Amino acid sequence: MSGAARVTLAGIDAWLRPERAVWLPGAATLVVADLHVGKEAAFRDAGLAVPGGILDETLGRLGRAIEACGARRVVVAGDLVHSRRGLPGTVVERFAAWRSGIGAAIDLVRGNHDRHAPELPPGWKVGEAGTELRLGSIRIVHEPGEAEDPFTIAGHLHPTVTLRSGVDRLTLPCFAVTPRSLTLPAFTRFARGVSVVSSPGSRFYAIAGDDVVEVDPDRASGRDSAGGAVCAATIAR
Repeated sequence: MSGAARVTLAGIDAWLRPERAVWLPGAATLVVADLHVGKEAAFRDAGLAVPGGILDETLGRLGRAIEACGARRVVVAGDLVHSRRGLPGTVVERFAAWRSGIGAAIDLVRGNHDRHAPELPPGWKVGEAGTELRLGSIRIVHEPGEAEDPFTIAGHLHPTVTLRSGVDRLTLPCFAVTPRSLTLPAFTRFARGVSVVSSPGSRFYAIAGDDVVEVDPDRASGRDSAGGAVCAATIAR
């Protein structure tokens, strides 16, 4: 699978894809997290200038990932929407129009931002899975916990790695894998990230353009940032 990285999660073959999704071929399921649909509209409503085209880019990339994998199901591990303020008619209609061209089922595991939209628009045709969904030996939630059993896929943290070479730094979204969990990068590109910190058994896969590349844990350190310390406490097991 071009550009993707193959991993084994709880004995299950999986592909970490550059679109910021994990593909589980055995279940024909694509898992993503943190789309934050409507975030740009919410920011504009608050009087903040943000670039245009964010929603179209997000949905276009998700549609391409679904088509490339032949996914029959998409599971969103929380924060499909950003806020009620970010769901004017134009956003609702744009998502519905996109959804009409997608044949795969879409199920939502609710995240902290999704509470702002207690009822999703019917035209979105998104199934409600509550706060967790079981997929074989894998549990899908929004927020990672302190100890994960069974193996857990989550979002929420928007993990990133910062690569350093002398005075140069490059920060990239990443998949953070531990023996008991996978934390997904934010699917939207309009989101801040939290730096990861290496710990025993952890692996990091950076998204560099159209490729997912495993990063040496010693080069994926956020030790000099408060954000890194927070992320380490959450995902390192």
